[in-house]
Amino acid sequence: NHCGLVYSDPQATEKSLEKFYSYQYVSSCTPDYIQQCENKIEENREFFRRLEKWKKPGRILDIGCAAGFYLKIAQEFGWDPYGVELSEEFSKYAREKLKLKNIFTGRLEQANYPDIFFDYVHCWHTIEHVSDPLQMLQEISRILKKGGILRIGTPNVEEPYYQLTRLIRKLKNKNQFMMSSDHHTFEFSGRILQAMLKRAGFTIRGFRVYYPNPSDDPQYFKGHFVDVIAMYFFYWLSKIVRNKFGIHLEIMAVKQ
Repeated sequence: NHCGLVYSDPQATEKSLEKFYSYQYVSSCTPDYIQQCENKIEENREFFRRLEKWKKPGRILDIGCAAGFYLKIAQEFGWDPYGVELSEEFSKYAREKLKLKNIFTGRLEQANYPDIFFDYVHCWHTIEHVSDPLQMLQEISRILKKGGILRIGTPNVEEPYYQLTRLIRKLKNKNQFMMSSDHHTFEFSGRILQAMLKRAGFTIRGFRVYYPNPSDDPQYFKGHFVDVIAMYFFYWLSKIVRNKFGIHLEIMAVKQ
């Protein structure tokens, strides 16, 4: 009751999750989704430039790879790209438009990758959508080489504005909601996610909480005016007071 893990109640089944993320989720994506991905290409290139100083290219797996843009950038830097994606539409885009060969449509566990197969696993805002996050981390540990890297991103349940909103709803006797999406199954604090990673056999090498720049996502401006102002305030606050406030978590971990 006090570990910091937040979960939806009732929990979605594997079947309902697969159906939603295969069809409904794609149709609910913003019309400018591809443009948003393209806008982040240079940001991702900068990440791989930094990674080059730490890790030689090898096999990379992107779990929840969507249309495959991250993998395409990885390929530019010499990585051998593999992707897992529930949506057939996104998978088709990755295969046909981006010419990525190793895209599996389905869940990670269904892909049956060999033991100690990958050098780097990217799990970006995916773990909050699965029915058993610890099992997923254990599966990643199985297929990742010793010394291999896991980069994981997810919403931060301890974000101040979200906590304030939850408190207000509680005082008004209203139902709570999951951060960012009603279709999240679990949400995490930095403490609980790091504990789960250690339990799955990882050593934490990097941790940060942050706010993205609202200007990079047009969706922010479709919300309430007060929410937009609040996001800008917290964004600049997080730039000044680093790693103290943030709506997102990013963890870099290494398999022991």
